[in-house]
Order: sequence, then C-alpha cells, then structure tokens
Amino acid sequence: MSATSLAQIAVIIPTRDRVGLLRRAISSVLSQSLLPVEIIIVDSSTNQETLDWYQSLPKEQPTGIHFYAMSHPHGSSGYGPSTTRNFGVIKANANYVAFLDDDDEWVDNHHLARAHSLFTEVPDAEVYLSQQEVIEGNNVASPLRGRGIWLENIDLKSLNDGITQEGVFRLNSIKLLSQGNFSHLNCTIVKKSLFTAVNGFDESIRYEEDKDFYCRILNRTDWVYITEQVSSRHYIPIAKSASTSLTEKEKLLFQLQICNKSLSNDLAPTKRYKVEKSNVLKKLTHVLLSEKKTALASSFALTALATRFSFKWAAYAFFLWLRSKF
Repeated sequence: MSATSLAQIAVIIPTRDRVGLLRRAISSVLSQSLLPVEIIIVDSSTNQETLDWYQSLPKEQPTGIHFYAMSHPHGSSGYGPSTTRNFGVIKANANYVAFLDDDDEWVDNHHLARAHSLFTEVPDAEVYLSQQEVIEGNNVASPLRGRGIWLENIDLKSLNDGITQEGVFRLNSIKLLSQGNFSHLNCTIVKKSLFTAVNGFDESIRYEEDKDFYCRILNRTDWVYITEQVSSRHYIPIAKSASTSLTEKEKLLFQLQICNKSLSNDLAPTKRYKVEKSNVLKKLTHVLLSEKKTALASSFALTALATRFSFKWAAYAFFLWLRSKF
C-alpha cells in the first residue's frame, strides 16, 4: 500500500549516536502493511554519522523520511528525548503521531493498519494503545511479558465499554489510570491536536517522561482505545542511554517530580499519585540512609507518612527522627 493511503499518521523517532540500531527501527516501520505518510528522525548528537547515513538513502523512498539535526549550545550534553520528540511533532503534517525509540522496533507489521482502521471507524478517537514485549540481553528468542511494567496485566475485558473492532477495547480513561502503570511510547499513537492541547512532553523530565505524558493525555480525553496485540519489542538498554546514565536517586527524584506535578495539577485519580508519591519517598529514604544522610532521610520519611499514613511506616519514621537527633 502507498504512503498516501495513511495520510493521518506520522512516526517520530528521536536518535543519538547509534545508526545501527536506528536502521533496525526504520526497517520495522517500512515493513508495515500500511505505511505512514512520513517518518521524522530527530538527531540530538553532535557527530556527522547519522546525517551521512540519511544522505546515503535512495532518493526514492516508499514513504517520506525527514531528518532534522538539533544543534545545541557548545559544551552542553545535548537535548533530551522529550525535546526531540516535541520538535518532531511540530514538524509533522499528519493528524496523528506515533512514537518509536531508535533502539526498539515494531514487530506487528499491521500495527499502523490497525490504528488506521480504528481512526477511520471512530474519527473522535484520540489515543490508541497496544502492548509490548521486553528483550533482555538481546535474547529475541525468549521475550518477556506479564511483568506488570506497562499495561499487559490489566484485564481489559472487565473494563471494556464497547469493542469498536476485533480485539480493540474502549476504556474510560480514568478507569484505566486507576489500574496503575502506563503505556510505553512505542505502543502509543495520539491525535496531534491532543498532543498540542497538553503541550507535549515536559522537557524538564528526563526519566519516565512517557509516564507523565500518558497521565496528562488520559486526563484530557474521555476514552482510550487499547488492544491486547503486541506491537513492539523493547530492548533493555545495555549501553549508555537517557535512562542508564542516571543514578537510582536521580530516577527517584524525577518520579517524585511527576507525582508532585500530577497532584498539584489535580490530575485524576488523586489516590494513584498519592500512593506512588509515598512509595517514591520511602525509596528515597532508604537511598539517603545508604548515603548516611540520616537527617535528610528522616525528613523524607515524615513526608511519606504525611502523604499516606500507615502505622508501620509511622513507627519507622519516628525511629529515624529519634536517630537523627542523637
């Protein structure tokens, strides 16, 4: 099928210094039974390798591939994935945008065709989600599922409010949020007008920025359309990446930022963010104790208690408070 038959969807791929992996991601998009109108690659590196690869592509492509190199101030480490994705969506001409990380790939060749079928049947649909498998150590023969990282353990049938097509469920967005977890961006296709309405990705968040985005778009739409179909393959990073370059404490601080932001913006369901905030604060308490910062750990423990009370944690927080005084 031609690219023009799917004029609604553009694919956004941020990349940085890994052309070999990017080739695999691009190949998985070009293997789709229904092609997107455009593939937008946004490079945040400072070297020439990705640009050289792009310029070596054949002039005639089955779908439009557009390459943008984002320059950044001298001496800086470059832009994060949120900035590059936001830039890519701005450049997109389509009504819907799909996302794919440069080190991952789509494994369902009908992924975009399924989404297009839904958008054709339900023009008001704003969010389409699918499932993902995990690959550890490049062990493609034994993909992992069911670990509860994303949405794979949610009983979609029990939450369903009307099947729009075979294997696709319509869920109330807040009911889905109440189940916990979030959709990886590889599995997320969103209407561009909704993306714009929530101001895209928060560029100050460099870890689980997709979770923050997921919570905000679901708070801005009434219904989510989700399938049990596995659309993508996520390779756990073993080389340096945006996530592996962060310490455990840095990751937790970003998670805390997301929780505080969700609560301050009164996002639903409030109970979810309070539980998550309390859990993050408890983990930070233990990290700070390992750094022998007892007074600061006590402060975080008390904040966790104030966020969500439990007698067991109250006793522990009181113990830490006494310990910090002596």
